[in-house]
Amino acid sequence: MTELALTMLTALHLACVDVAAAGPLVCALCEWKAGRGDNAAAGAARFLATASIVGLLAGGALGVAMGAVLWSREYQHALSRFGSRIHFGGLELLFSLALVAGYAVWIRLDRKAPWWRRLLRILLLVAAATNLLYHFPLLFIMLSNIAGESGGEIGSREFVQTALQGEVLSRAVHFWLASAATTGLLLVGWALWRARRNGERLSNSETESARLARWGGRLALTVSLLQIPTGVWVLFQLPVVVQHALLGGDLLATGVFVLSLCAAGGLQLACANLSFGDTRRGVAFAAIAAGAIVIVSMSAVLQRTKAIRTVGDENVSVDSRTTGRP
Repeated sequence: MTELALTMLTALHLACVDVAAAGPLVCALCEWKAGRGDNAAAGAARFLATASIVGLLAGGALGVAMGAVLWSREYQHALSRFGSRIHFGGLELLFSLALVAGYAVWIRLDRKAPWWRRLLRILLLVAAATNLLYHFPLLFIMLSNIAGESGGEIGSREFVQTALQGEVLSRAVHFWLASAATTGLLLVGWALWRARRNGERLSNSETESARLARWGGRLALTVSLLQIPTGVWVLFQLPVVVQHALLGGDLLATGVFVLSLCAAGGLQLACANLSFGDTRRGVAFAAIAAGAIVIVSMSAVLQRTKAIRTVGDENVSVDSRTTGRP
């Protein structure tokens, strides 16, 4: 499979798992607002619950497809080192899926629930989201890092210690924030669809659809601004060979990295306009388009830096064999 095709597959996978992971948390916020009589929030909660289920199923299927394409002895050995965490990973996914699916059915059968039942529904959503956000980003970042390394099974204590290392933790935080930003943009997209279905003018800031677009824009803007220090943190935790490639050492890696930064700036500008009440369709579309470019370009950065890191590791191995130095 070409690097371009793998990049697009990665981008689709990340977009799906972003919504699956952060969607239930945003859904919980909408559930709380719905309890205060906000009909638009109630509709958003139903939509996000469905979107989270679809994202989890589609993201899982795309992840399996990517695993089949990239399968190697190195990855097989890396998987074996995590033992029970891999074996029970499917159960963790089913657990979160069952919680969100149960919520999606519950809110359609019980739309006028009292506060204590709404609180229980919020707790279901928080449990589903935190289960995914804790287990899977950390696990797959570690798998990517240790592929090709020798060693025994990684126990719970070593897993936690590794999760707290700078490179792993910074990338996990980056994923958590990206998940929230993608979910915010999905809410903007749903506001666009809702306005068209209901014959509302999104440019009219008094409509419910415009209010939903503002919510999504504010969420995406807030977390994308937090991505600035987080991105610097990630960059300085990467291996030196990867830093050098991103900062001018590799033309392709630098090009897509700069493209992602420019698209992130455009995303923040469009989301700022949405947040302050400029909810015209063109502004909403610009935010969604910029977000899509960020996901695709960062997927390209990920694929390129994986290749660069692999070459760097091979060079280190050759140097160790020929000189005796690690």
